[in-house]
Amino acid sequence: MLRAARMKNESFDPKTCKLGEFACEIRFGFIYVCLHETPPDIDAELEGLENLIGDYEPDNYRIVHTATEVWNTNWKCLVENFMEGYHLSVVHPLTLHGYTPTGLSKKAASGKGFTSYHANYPQETLSRGKGSDKLTDEARNRSTLFSIFPCQVTSIASSLLVALMIRPLSAETIEVRWTMSAYGDELDEETINQRITLWEEVNREDREKLEIMQASFRSVHAIGGTLAGPDYEGTVHDFLLWLGRKDT
Repeated sequence: MLRAARMKNESFDPKTCKLGEFACEIRFGFIYVCLHETPPDIDAELEGLENLIGDYEPDNYRIVHTATEVWNTNWKCLVENFMEGYHLSVVHPLTLHGYTPTGLSKKAASGKGFTSYHANYPQETLSRGKGSDKLTDEARNRSTLFSIFPCQVTSIASSLLVALMIRPLSAETIEVRWTMSAYGDELDEETINQRITLWEEVNREDREKLEIMQASFRSVHAIGGTLAGPDYEGTVHDFLLWLGRKDT
């Protein structure tokens, strides 16, 4: 339509009528959009992340599952929860403890706009896939979890990548769009379905705990606490420092 009905539109110029334009960048197979009129330098924000995950070849993963859910929690709580190894053995005793126990978690690289840690597998754990030829045996024997602030958390392993994109709906509700991607054609359909089922249960366990915690925040007696050491909650410390800089 070039004109509105019953309007002369003498001042209407189609050349000046268009949708808004926003800064957009692609890194590691993800699309990043900034609504601010002066977006930050994404390469400065993510400096060091390429060295951390580049050998996984994230561009070579293909999406095999997508789901969208609404969780009754604050967005910052999900970032903190996903990005610390302290809860792995307690919150996920049957789903994650066996191959990513809390005691083997190690803080990894952080930068201006991201943080990360390694969830290492016990030595007796069976291989979870070969993945890229660039990976060392050490890299194949762990999952690397990273958060790109403010609203992306990701777990990448040799054959599997799971990413959660968080959209705040209110102070107590978020939309979580999560995707699972497999490296090339390495995983067969049965294995992919098993991994989807596993991650659905992991997300359910996290969601359950976060929603209980969110309800407790309404109490006047809800207070903060100290953080565990760098290997367990150093990533949360990085996130809090980033939030502090944004408030100044």
